[in-house]
Amino acid sequence: PVNVRLPELTDPRAGKAAKLMQSIVSVFCGFPLSIEGINKPRAADYGVVVDAARGLVVVSRRTVLLSLCDIYITIANSLCIPATLRFMHPEHNFAIIQYDTKRIGDSNICAATLSTKRPQQGDPAYMVTFNRTSNTMCVNTVVSDMWDISITPQFLPHWRCTNTETVHYESKLLSDFRFGLVGDADGCVQCIWMPFMKTHKLDMTAGLPTRYILPALDALRRDEEPQLRRLCIEVEPLSLIAARAGGLSDSRLEEIQHANPDRNMLFIIQRIELLSKAHGVLQDLDIIVSINGKLMLHIDDLNVQYTHDALDLVILRNRSEMHLRVETTAYDGGVNKLVFWSGAIFQAPYMALRQQSSNAPSGVYCTDVASGSPADQYELMASYWITHINGVATPDLASFEQAVRQCPDRTYARVRIVSFDLEPAVLTVKTCYHYWPTSTLTKDASTESGWRSSNEN
Repeated sequence: PVNVRLPELTDPRAGKAAKLMQSIVSVFCGFPLSIEGINKPRAADYGVVVDAARGLVVVSRRTVLLSLCDIYITIANSLCIPATLRFMHPEHNFAIIQYDTKRIGDSNICAATLSTKRPQQGDPAYMVTFNRTSNTMCVNTVVSDMWDISITPQFLPHWRCTNTETVHYESKLLSDFRFGLVGDADGCVQCIWMPFMKTHKLDMTAGLPTRYILPALDALRRDEEPQLRRLCIEVEPLSLIAARAGGLSDSRLEEIQHANPDRNMLFIIQRIELLSKAHGVLQDLDIIVSINGKLMLHIDDLNVQYTHDALDLVILRNRSEMHLRVETTAYDGGVNKLVFWSGAIFQAPYMALRQQSSNAPSGVYCTDVASGSPADQYELMASYWITHINGVATPDLASFEQAVRQCPDRTYARVRIVSFDLEPAVLTVKTCYHYWPTSTLTKDASTESGWRSSNEN
C-alpha cells in the first residue's frame, strides 16, 4: 500500500463544500477496440469517490464509453491503480467503477455525500474543482435553470444521454471546467458538473443531479448488482398548445395546469428501440399523459420504468386518448460478445443502433473493419447488417459464428448484407486465417479481465 494525500481546498468561500475536494480522483479509460460507434482509443477525466470503504467512484459516461475497456484511477497525482467497471447507466450520463482499497495506505480520501434533493432555481451552489494547472479552486454561484437534455443522433450510432434533466448555473465561469462537484450549504453534492458526449469531437458540460446515481449506488453498497428494466423509449418535452393540437382535452389541460403550475408541458415519444417489448405497442409521436395513474409532468416521472415489469400508460394518438399496458425490457448491460472474422468485428445490435434503426434485417451487425484486412479489401464496411453467409441465414451472432467457422481458409465466402439505409447487396470475401483468424470475445466475470477469448478457427 502507498500513502497518499489529496490536496485540500483552503478558500473560505467554499464553506462546508471544501471537504469535497478530497473526493476527486483522475480516471483514465482505454478502449482496445472500436465498437458500438465509438472510435476513440482513450478518454480521461475526473471522478468522485462516493464510497471510500468499497472504493466506488462515479464518473461520466463520456469517459467510460464502453464496457470493454481498461480503467485506471490516479489519486493525488501520486498513485495510479487499476479499476473495474461495476455499472453503466443506459440513459443517465454516469458509470460506477471500483478500485481495490487494499492498494492504498494512509490517505485523506473522503467519500462525498450525495444529496437526494432536487435543485431549485436560486439555490446557492459551491463548485469545487481543479483548474488547468491542477490547483484547487472554488466557484460560488446559484442555480439558474434545469432543462431536459437533447443530443442529436449521429450517422454512426453511438451512446447518447437521454431522458435526463440537467442543472445549469448563473456563473459563466463553470463553462471553463470539464468537471466539478457542486455542493450545497451543508456540504452535500447536489450535482456533478461533467461532460456529455455529443460527437466524437464535441462535448457539452452540464450538471447531473445526484438523485439519478443513488439507486445504483445503494444496490452496490448492499453487494448487489443493479438490476434495471427499461421502457426503451426516448422522450422530449412538448408544449401544451402542441398537445392540444394533438387531441388533449380541455379537462386534461385544466388538470395538468393545476398539478404543475411551474411547467406547462407534456412529453412526446421521439424514438422507440427495435427489439424491445414496447416496439409495436407504442409509436413515435405518441404523447404520454400519465404513467401508472400519475400525470407525467416531469422527466423524472419516467424513472418508474426501472423497477416495474409493466407500466399502465395513457397516451394521445390520432387525437384520442388510449390506455395501454406496456411491458418493460431488462437492461443487458451492454455488449456481451464479439465475433472477429476476416478483419471485421461483428456484434449484436446495440442500444444506440436499435434507437436509430427503423428495421433490423438481422441480429448481426458489422461494427468495425481493420484497414488492409480481407473485409476492407472486399468492401465489407462498418454499419452493414449480415443476413447470410454462403446462403446460410445468420439471424443471430451464434448462427453467424457457426457459419463463418465453416468457411475454409483461402476461399471465397459469399456474404449477403443490408446497408444501414436498408439497401441489400451481395459481397465476396476471401479468407486469410494466417493473418486474420476467426475468434470470439465473450464477457466472463470469472476471468481476471472480465472477458474470455477463443481463437480457434
